[in-house]
Amino acid sequence: MMRPVAILCGPAPFACVIAVAAALFATAVRAEPMANLAPGNFVKIIRDYDADTDQFINAPPKGEADACFQITAITDQGVQMVLVAGLYHPWWSDAPILPGATDTWSNSPGYLENRPDAAPLDLIRQIFLGVDGCPAA
Repeated sequence: MMRPVAILCGPAPFACVIAVAAALFATAVRAEPMANLAPGNFVKIIRDYDADTDQFINAPPKGEADACFQITAITDQGVQMVLVAGLYHPWWSDAPILPGATDTWSNSPGYLENRPDAAPLDLIRQIFLGVDGCPAA
């Protein structure tokens, strides 16, 4: 999802061209995270998916930005992860989920309804970004 970029140019047109290029590059990078899904890799949630509008939101859901996971296993239908660091407090949980918890992530029913031809792990690749590691818990 591309967002409009507003840049005000003054008397230095070269600086304006550089600013426009930098803004467009930053937007493109955020638009296609495609996490490298492999056992042992670390990932963080960087986007959310709204099934009602079939749109990605370029920010993690509230309560999920600090969570850092390590991938422990991958199948055609899901990615098993362990929460390594940070608190994970999704909307459906009454309390934050603490490091050490494991879960399997897959395409959501709403994603599959909107995108019936999606690859099995497509949503996961869209909302997670690979990171070098997780901060110490």
